[in-house]
Amino acid sequence: CYPGQELANNYSLNTVDICPVGALTSTDFRFKMRVWFLKETDSVCSSCARGCNLTVGAREGVIHRFTPRRNDAVNSDWMCDAGRLNFRWVHDARRLREPVRAGAGGTAWEDALGACRRLLEAARGRVAILASARSTTEELWLTRRLARALDCDLFDVVPRRGEDDGILVMADRNPNTAGALLTGVAANPPGARLEAMRAAVREGKVEALLAVGECAVKAGIPEGDLAKLKLLVATDLLASRTTELAHWSLPGAAHLEKWGTFVNGLGRMQRFFPAFPPPGAARADWEILAALLPEPERSGLASFEEVFRRMCAEVPAFDGVSWEGLGSGGRRIELPKEAAAS
Repeated sequence: CYPGQELANNYSLNTVDICPVGALTSTDFRFKMRVWFLKETDSVCSSCARGCNLTVGAREGVIHRFTPRRNDAVNSDWMCDAGRLNFRWVHDARRLREPVRAGAGGTAWEDALGACRRLLEAARGRVAILASARSTTEELWLTRRLARALDCDLFDVVPRRGEDDGILVMADRNPNTAGALLTGVAANPPGARLEAMRAAVREGKVEALLAVGECAVKAGIPEGDLAKLKLLVATDLLASRTTELAHWSLPGAAHLEKWGTFVNGLGRMQRFFPAFPPPGAARADWEILAALLPEPERSGLASFEEVFRRMCAEVPAFDGVSWEGLGSGGRRIELPKEAAAS
């Protein structure tokens, strides 16, 4: 370091990657695991809309480190420290592990999905969907299909904003806002319909609310208003006040535990792979959303491959995209002005 200066910034851990002799090490990883024991999986950072390419180093279902993966169109060889260390939540003790029905405890997936599907269909026309720009593009496409099937026009994602550091960190702290816009789930601008959703719940115009990967309470819907709903279904990773209030709580999977894509703020569609299975009976959210679709909407959507293919065939921006064609570096997608501006 320069005399009198500390190596203390959001990119300091990149020195560990480029140190030619291994003298510089990360205190977060040092002496924790032998690198040759780690299984490495290609993935994408979900901390902001940049979507830095990374490699997940895991063993026996436990993540031990993230390291940047080269992609000259996104992050070159670098990533910020905040994104590099953003994986502890995957192993949080609050992870949801089985479907839960309020007052009855854990239940089988078939019973939970069947009941939720019937109840949502019964509330058709009086349903709101709180979606997430942290969901995969495939899950957002399924969310839009579900909204259409339920005659739901109150749906949107929860925006997250911070400061753009002019290097890698982007102001949009969601990894897939562009995907939400391209699939038609997000309003323009994202979050614009949330106030109308809050008002509809408050005024009793909404009978059922489906929260997909977001806490409705944190999104500004008071607990008292949620308690008035005839049906509250929440799918999420971690227990929250919303999952506690939900009539049905369904455990989802982190993007590190499933197949999927994000479209970053630069308009690049990037794929990622599961590093290990989700805990307990938790399932990938695309499986949950596909199962909630009424017949015949869910026909032929039993595999991720089919979901991805159908999505690319139906969303104009993804015309001609194939899983193999995305490769390790992703593919440039033409973004609408509102997506590029987000």
